[in-house]
Amino acid sequence: MTKKFLQKILIRTALSLAVLTIVLGIHIYLVTRPSSPNAYTRAMARMDIRTPINTTDAAVISKWLYQQKGVDHVLVNPKTAIVIFTYYPMQTTATVISSQFISSLPYPAVRFIPTAAQMSSGCPVAPRSPFFKICQYFKNL
Repeated sequence: MTKKFLQKILIRTALSLAVLTIVLGIHIYLVTRPSSPNAYTRAMARMDIRTPINTTDAAVISKWLYQQKGVDHVLVNPKTAIVIFTYYPMQTTATVISSQFISSLPYPAVRFIPTAAQMSSGCPVAPRSPFFKICQYFKNL
């Protein structure tokens, strides 16, 4: 191979990497910037049932939640008595759904809201990781 051919390959490779890095930076910026909910936004909430439940109770809870306006998907775990559901924030809120659940069904429940410490410890991207720093850089642009 000649020297000019190698130079062309190196220049094209460097340009390709530069373009891909810029595209990645733009993508990270667009994905991580805050945005207001729209019709396609889904949120997740959790309720803890304070008494043991069985599979029949889980089916009743699941059926009731699916009938509520704005609820998209429901998971009920009878072993742990935890209910997780997704909903559309433009149609309802988790507070409304959980308060209606408590008043309509005979199951003592409480909506689980994580503390700030739980929120920070649950993040898979540690604050000292390079990826977190890159995300913060693009968020602060």
